[in-house]
Amino acid sequence: AIDQLARLLNISKHSVGEHELALPVDSEVHVSERDGRYYVIDLARLMPPEAPGPRWLSELLRPELVRSMARHGGALNSDTAARFRYVRPYTADDVALVAAARRRLLHVVVPRLVRRLQRRTAR
Repeated sequence: AIDQLARLLNISKHSVGEHELALPVDSEVHVSERDGRYYVIDLARLMPPEAPGPRWLSELLRPELVRSMARHGGALNSDTAARFRYVRPYTADDVALVAAARRRLLHVVVPRLVRRLQRRTAR
């Protein structure tokens, strides 16, 4: 189910220690003693950060942009630019893909929206 969600959202698997995750490294998966089902929590950082830097926890890319990158570069890593003391779960390629997504946002998506809004207000 997590792999299906990752494919749908265009989130890549990445190595964290001995494991391959398609979730942020600080997310949690619990099995309920009551119903035996799995529950995933702490997904606030499911979307990759807009750019590496001090706001990597709060300035996240929108899901629509992340999904669109499947056609324009590839799957993005939720943990790109994560600053955890003992884990560095991203690569230079991950940073490059996030940078490409940000460029696409600033140079393609936003200008297209502006043109659309201008046409609408010109009527």
